[in-house]
Amino acid sequence: MNRRQSCIALAALWIAAMGCGDTGSGSSAPPASPTIPQPTHTPLASPPPTVAPVASPAAMPTASPAPASASGGAADGDPPTAEEYYQAGSAYADAGDNEFAIELFARAIEIDPNLSDAYNDRGAAYIATGRYDLAEADFDKAVELVPDDPDHYNNRGVARMSMFDVEAAIDDFTSAIELDPAMVDAHLNRAMVYARLQRYDEALTDLGRILEIDSEYQEIHSYRASIFMALEQPADAVEELDLLIASTPPNVDAYANRAIALVALGEDERAQIDFDNAVQLGADPKRLQTTLDRIRIERDSSTEP
Repeated sequence: MNRRQSCIALAALWIAAMGCGDTGSGSSAPPASPTIPQPTHTPLASPPPTVAPVASPAAMPTASPAPASASGGAADGDPPTAEEYYQAGSAYADAGDNEFAIELFARAIEIDPNLSDAYNDRGAAYIATGRYDLAEADFDKAVELVPDDPDHYNNRGVARMSMFDVEAAIDDFTSAIELDPAMVDAHLNRAMVYARLQRYDEALTDLGRILEIDSEYQEIHSYRASIFMALEQPADAVEELDLLIASTPPNVDAYANRAIALVALGEDERAQIDFDNAVQLGADPKRLQTTLDRIRIERDSSTEP
């Protein structure tokens, strides 16, 4: 059975400049509540198969007709099956019509109340539309039906974190990891929660585990650098950003954050080079300079006798 939303990541909890101030790169301040994007990396597990839309997005109806029978599915005139409603819901969700997808998943569940994937994907659609309590209820049902699927625990953890039920979210991410120790998104989600709780050692452990699982996921170095800056360990932050800059295309945030860390270390000449690179890549020079000046003042005042 195809499953559209295998896992959800919390990477947009945003710690890219945690403890570093304003990088001037245009990144927004940390949101008041967590946002739930699609995973920003390729999951270690095989991605869900592409589902052919029932209708093209431009022709999506505003009413709620039954999905067209897929090729080889029910005969003309027969009512759609739960699987056909589910596949149609997945297609509309992929096309961005979460409201209609929710209706289609509901129809699938009416026909087959044990269709765990329909609960899982409807929960993901509820998350996309900000209805976290309904998402949690759907993931509860998915867990009840298939208690050994780590995706269901991971997704429920995202719903719970979105409602600030932090400890329950950690428990869910931990359950997902116990079922699949190589589940990158669950480690990342738990690390983001730990970072928000200032449980930095645990966050670093999870982020380090991700690099062991997927050494190509270089953005993790940015998260680790942010935590080291929060711990007032700029030398470690620079090491992480060195690795990030050496292994990825030019990145404005990486250069801006390394400039901040270098200023904290007193390496103003190297920081100026990174400042210039960041500005060349689009950083706001006034905002970034203001941050660097503030860090420099804090550094110098802390060394005064």
